[in-house]
Amino acid sequence: MWARAGRSISAEYLRYGNALRAMAALAPPPGFLHIFSQPRTPEFLAAQESFARDHAWFHVRRLDALSHFAVLEEQSRLLPRSRASQRTLGSLARDNAACARQACTSTAVPLASCL
Repeated sequence: MWARAGRSISAEYLRYGNALRAMAALAPPPGFLHIFSQPRTPEFLAAQESFARDHAWFHVRRLDALSHFAVLEEQSRLLPRSRASQRTLGSLARDNAACARQACTSTAVPLASCL
């Protein structure tokens, strides 16, 4: 199963170049919140922020976690502070889940776009 997933992801990177381009190709694009901690390079964050400025449906947040599992390490920093942010985060979570389900059941949607 891991080998198959690796082949699918590799094929999508060959097709689109990166996950951001793959997401931008979805019609309509899902709401997406990219929460990450690694890599820590300023260039990576700048590229994500630049993409977010050009795509209203994409949001990015870097956490000061030590591993690639930022959402597990920094759970308290992700708790919504208001009902409006709860609705926004809930909507983004539903969109991301729908994207993942669609990627699992359709070859037309790149798996890498949901990772």
